[in-house]
Amino acid sequence: MRNIDVRRLATALCATAALMLATATPAAAATSGCGWSCEGKDPATYKNWTSSTSYYYCGDDAETKGVATTGRPNDYTVLLRYSPRCRTVWALSGHEVYFWVERKSPYGFADAYPVTGGGTVRTVMLNDAGYVSRACYSYPAGGTICSEWY
Repeated sequence: MRNIDVRRLATALCATAALMLATATPAAAATSGCGWSCEGKDPATYKNWTSSTSYYYCGDDAETKGVATTGRPNDYTVLLRYSPRCRTVWALSGHEVYFWVERKSPYGFADAYPVTGGGTVRTVMLNDAGYVSRACYSYPAGGTICSEWY
């Protein structure tokens, strides 16, 4: 009888340990990314080295998480871009001025402004791990539009 109880206990402990390991894996994955070390860098040119010979750019896996547009002729549009691998955000637009990305945190707001000129332009990256952000555009005719918070 005692051997059966020991086996049941051992089985229960193994099952609990397996569940704990399975639960910890996504949390560990969620904390990866360059985050603060990518803050203020250009997502298209900043190299994130994974080894002495291998790197990636945060812009490589970028997803659009928000859009704001005026809905007028000569439309002004700004996109909120997000890199899941880097856990960073930036704003992207077809116009050189008047747009930015905002990050909201318990400590206030942080802003980033355009880094390139001509054609499609973008802001530098902001760490988005554990924060919410949005892209905004202040258009010349007057007014400001912002994407939803992400």
